[in-house]
Amino acid sequence: MPHEDMYNEAYNLIDDFYEHRSDGESHWGWKSLVLHGRGKHITQGDDQYDITSMPDMHWTEIADACPKTAYFLKNIIPLDQFLRVRFMLLEPGGYILPHRDNNKNKLQAFNLALNNPEGCVFGMEDYGLIPWQPGDMRMINISTNHAVWNNSDIPRIHIIIHGWAKEKYRPYRDCMIESYKKTCDYYL
Repeated sequence: MPHEDMYNEAYNLIDDFYEHRSDGESHWGWKSLVLHGRGKHITQGDDQYDITSMPDMHWTEIADACPKTAYFLKNIIPLDQFLRVRFMLLEPGGYILPHRDNNKNKLQAFNLALNNPEGCVFGMEDYGLIPWQPGDMRMINISTNHAVWNNSDIPRIHIIIHGWAKEKYRPYRDCMIESYKKTCDYYL
């Protein structure tokens, strides 16, 4: 993953990011910018909006402004159909207190670390602190309580991807499923 180039593309748009569920109490400094979705500013899931008058999912102008990121997403990520794809920014000193995104207990999204400044921590219930290095990519279960704190002076930017797996990548998907089952069996 050309994570440094992708980070630079996102960083160049830093003034265009939108607040994402930041209420000053449970989250602060959490922002987002949509590459694929219903609009560059529609950062939350469909269940949070009246989508009857919204556009269908599409690549936004943000994808056009980030050609290296868009190329990587469209040609390397093993998905047939993209749903929401977002840059997720956590400002220096920002935090996301423990939360779960839904109750669907399964791997649901790819998380790509474009950077992860020293002092930035990601904790997940039952798993502890999850180490991230720039360029890491993982599928995650966002129904498990998780939290992030950016205790650095550098913006943390990851990409969160929701979508459907490509048929030709079925062996990859099956490997991920087996790995997840083994992890669950180990901890249960």
